[in-house]
Amino acid sequence: MKAELLPCPFCGSDLNLNIDNFRQEGHWWHYVECVRCQATGPVKHLKRDAIGAWNRRNNDECEHRG
Repeated sequence: MKAELLPCPFCGSDLNLNIDNFRQEGHWWHYVECVRCQATGPVKHLKRDAIGAWNRRNNDECEHRG
C-alpha cells in the first residue's frame, strides 16, 4: 500500500509514510502520516479516501507539526 503514496509535501520523504487509523464514536477513521516530519493528511472514513486525499493534497489540507 505504501507504494501508492506520493512523497511528503513538506520534507519529500517517501520511505517514512504510514497509513494510520483510530476509532471514534464507533467509526474507524484513517489518515496518512509522515513519520519523519510528522505531517498528516486529511482524516477520512475509508483508507482509500485517506490515500487519495494525501496524493491529491492541497498543502492547506495537510497539517505540519514538525
